[in-house]
Amino acid sequence: MAKIRAYKLAEELGIERNEFVEQAGTHGVELKNAMGSLDEEQVELLREKLGGGAKSKKNVDERRLEGKAGTTVVRRRRKKAPEPEPEPEPEPEPEAVAEEIVEPEAPAAVAAEPVPEPIAAEAEAPA
Repeated sequence: MAKIRAYKLAEELGIERNEFVEQAGTHGVELKNAMGSLDEEQVELLREKLGGGAKSKKNVDERRLEGKAGTTVVRRRRKKAPEPEPEPEPEPEPEAVAEEIVEPEAPAAVAAEPVPEPIAAEAEAPA
């Protein structure tokens, strides 16, 4: 039987390591710390009790190949099926809203700058 470390199972279940050790103790599995080893029976028990359930093998294709050296197990992860695109929601029809017509403001009269008159001294100067 294969053994795994408690912290690996805690990561798989998404639980803090110390909290996992405490919860394992309440379900009858004694662990001193997260580095403790768990056998397969304990792993299955904790997965059921702590919400992980049985490990899903739906995402893995497994084949056994016979070779010169013996049997080999080949595991391949399946590609995720693309999620269907959500249908666009129809836009709500605009309600009859009374639109206010805003007239643009008339531009303010721009005061023309007075044209400076030539200085009297310059006007009288001989050319």
